[in-house]
Amino acid sequence: MNSEYELQGLEELARILMVAVRTAPKSRGIDRIKSRIIKEGVKQEVVEEMENLAAANDFSAFQRDAENLASVPLAILVGVKDEKMGLAGCSFCGYEDCQENEKNDGICLVNFMDLGIAIGSAVSKAADFRIDNRIMFTIGRAAANLELLGSEITVVHGIPLSVTGKNIFYDR
Repeated sequence: MNSEYELQGLEELARILMVAVRTAPKSRGIDRIKSRIIKEGVKQEVVEEMENLAAANDFSAFQRDAENLASVPLAILVGVKDEKMGLAGCSFCGYEDCQENEKNDGICLVNFMDLGIAIGSAVSKAADFRIDNRIMFTIGRAAANLELLGSEITVVHGIPLSVTGKNIFYDR
């Protein structure tokens, strides 16, 4: 960050992005989305968990993304609670209905479609303000492991935000 004003602007934008997450359309009008801004100490905990995941799974994307997260002032976490929607005839999950899904310990894909719409709303608002960003499942996996959105939120994505002369997420 070049200045205190850029950091203040980035923090203000992060709050606006959380508004975009909240107001994004949700199936049946049921909001199971949670979001949070992480910075400083909590952000460092996520970086460390990403590094642990990289080492444990020999997955270089976790290390690369940990370095990206460490270099930005803040990120947004966006996750969803997986609960059956009770939609008759949906079958997106591969089961005939929510009862069969529940019996087989399946997941409700409608929730994850809502998550995608909410994340899309956030990053499109970031683009409106020309804030560099990237959607990272790696940040989300680490945040879910740390239960940063609560124990019931198991699918999370992270959106690190950057204000620099060159997009740090571009040439990764």
